[in-house]
Amino acid sequence: MPVYNLSKSGKTVTWKEWKKHNGCGISNHEYGAVCGDLGPEDRWVRKCVTLGDIATSSKIAERELARYAVERWAREDLVTVEYA
Repeated sequence: MPVYNLSKSGKTVTWKEWKKHNGCGISNHEYGAVCGDLGPEDRWVRKCVTLGDIATSSKIAERELARYAVERWAREDLVTVEYA
């Protein structure tokens, strides 16, 4: 079973860029935890929040974003894969 994590380049993608491509992929549970650390989502663009910032806030959210990048956005360059 593959476990996806964000790659170095994946962590540099800004939330603004991610949302341009209809990106989300963070579960409601993790969304609340990430907002607790980074503030409300509507401020993430102004603060230039990156996927790396989100990954630092929550390892689970990082894996959710990475899986979304591969499965929905077909961007394997943004992830690293481990096999469990």
